[in-house]
Amino acid sequence: MRHYSEMIKQLTRRPAVGFFTLLLCMIAVLPSPAIAANITVKVDRNPVMQDETFHIIYETDTDVDDKPDFSAIYKNFDILNSSQSTNMQLINGKYSMKKSWDLTVIGNKTGTFTIPSIPFGKDSSPALRIKVAKNADDTGKIETAEIFVEVQADTKSAYVGSEIIFTARLVRSIEISQGQFSAPETSDPDAMIIELGNIPQYTTTRKGKRYIVNEVRYAVYPQHSGKLTFEPLLFQARISSNNSRSLFDQFLRAGEIKRIRSKKLSVDIKAKPANIKADEWLPAKKLSISEEWSDDLTNINVGEPITRTITINADGFTAEQLPELDIDDLDKLKLYPDQAVTENTKTADGISALKQIKVAIIPTQAGNFTLPEITIPWWNTKSEQMEIAKIPKTTITAIGSASNIPILPATPEIKPQPIETSAAKKFAYWPWLSFALAAGWLLTIVYMIYRNKTANPGTEQIIQSKAAKPLALKALEKAVQKACRENNTENAKKALIQWARAFWQTENINSLADIAKRSNSGLGDSITQLNSALYGSDSADWDGGSLLKEFNHFRVIKRYIEDTHTTRLEPLYK
Repeated sequence: MRHYSEMIKQLTRRPAVGFFTLLLCMIAVLPSPAIAANITVKVDRNPVMQDETFHIIYETDTDVDDKPDFSAIYKNFDILNSSQSTNMQLINGKYSMKKSWDLTVIGNKTGTFTIPSIPFGKDSSPALRIKVAKNADDTGKIETAEIFVEVQADTKSAYVGSEIIFTARLVRSIEISQGQFSAPETSDPDAMIIELGNIPQYTTTRKGKRYIVNEVRYAVYPQHSGKLTFEPLLFQARISSNNSRSLFDQFLRAGEIKRIRSKKLSVDIKAKPANIKADEWLPAKKLSISEEWSDDLTNINVGEPITRTITINADGFTAEQLPELDIDDLDKLKLYPDQAVTENTKTADGISALKQIKVAIIPTQAGNFTLPEITIPWWNTKSEQMEIAKIPKTTITAIGSASNIPILPATPEIKPQPIETSAAKKFAYWPWLSFALAAGWLLTIVYMIYRNKTANPGTEQIIQSKAAKPLALKALEKAVQKACRENNTENAKKALIQWARAFWQTENINSLADIAKRSNSGLGDSITQLNSALYGSDSADWDGGSLLKEFNHFRVIKRYIEDTHTTRLEPLYK
């Protein structure tokens, strides 16, 4: 210590030298600042191929400030997997540590890219340049490729709204697992794309080499004219370990993720011809319209319904795109169209559409009636010509008289008796008339009091009767129809009882017999047949078609009666 003090004295005798020396000594005894972590980055190979995986590895031998943020890598690469490990060793009494982060990455684009500096809190890694080369499978030398993707359209040009069949084909000579195509994307943001499904796997030979082919098809409906471009389709899969290779090769490649990308594909989309109206533009491969009748057209009873079924079929079109038909009442004919039924059928060749409308027709008087023709203009995409699908004029004959029309009984009209001229008889008549009027008013008051007590529902009841009842009744009708179509006796019974309680607004219906008593003869007979099937030996053979027909007939008649009665009732006060 004495020697140290003497040294300080000697240094302070020389001002310049002593000051700097003292400063250095003070700095030496100050605590040293934290040293930044030394982070290195490397790739397992460079260059790499597009759509093939490679590894980016980050390593450090010290603690880092925080967890790494790899989000900047996603700009040019996809991170498929990541792992972290820490390795500690004790050598000659000294500990050493190594931390590493291993990213499995795949390149989306070709070119030379910078793997950016990655922040580890306040620490960061250096940047790294890497080249992504074009995949060898895209050179066109398919005779050496183990797996590749082909895309194809069934036409080079199409019309706006017409159907294009887009096919994606995976061709491979190796075994894969967990394979999946990306969804098709086009340059038309409004194009409708519907998957048609997979084609059964088959084999083919290319340049003398045998391949397995997996195929998926789509129906595409462009909505804008111009060039329609299909973006490259991506297929990703894992290579299976049971390929016919050496054990060493299998060990290296088993489970490797493989990505294959197709080439772009374009189709020219033509606008609709200028002379065709927008609401008449129906581009299809085929379109037809037909009709069927439930009974003889020349022998229809007045007041009874006959059902006309109109069916529209189209190929290369969806049912949602098919037009609505205008169905209005005609003179002396009441028309009741049911809700249209639509169906799309997918096949490898595209979509076939069906639209079916059932119309109940009730003549209100006897005679011959002509229904106008029904026409649907459409564009034939095969012949590129306008065509018209139509049902010609149809004549029906109604027989009978208007007395056959079911009409609800009207309130009987009270006709006053003629007043006698003699004073004595006139005097005797008025007391009785006064008594009758007084009794009538008394009964009216009693009725109104009773009605206020029993017929004024609360808020919940009002909601049920005025809003929920029509909706609930419609749902119950559909349940009956569904059970009949499925020929299910138990479900038909349950649905009928629930429907009948709602229809007649009573809970005193507990059996099919209760319903049959309240129904017309046709529906009653069909319900009796259902009852026999339920408790007989032929339950499995019951056909609900007859009950369905009579049930629909009954509904139509009731609707007609309500309409007729509403129009025929005179107002209470004029």
